Amino acid sequence: MRYLWNQTHRLDNRRLRERIGSEPHTPWPQALEHTLQGLALLGAEGVTALPARA
Repeated sequence: MRYLWNQTHRLDNRRLRERIGSEPHTPWPQALEHTLQGLALLGAEGVTALPARA
């Protein structure tokens, strides 16, 4: 997939927006909270642990 790095390209979502209207967006705080919960880094009190860096 080297061509994706070597060739200029642009993504276009016009057809999607024509079909579904405005794009749904998850608010940043909610997305972050769900991500941290999914990684088991968020407990009832907030962030409980961070992975060690290699």
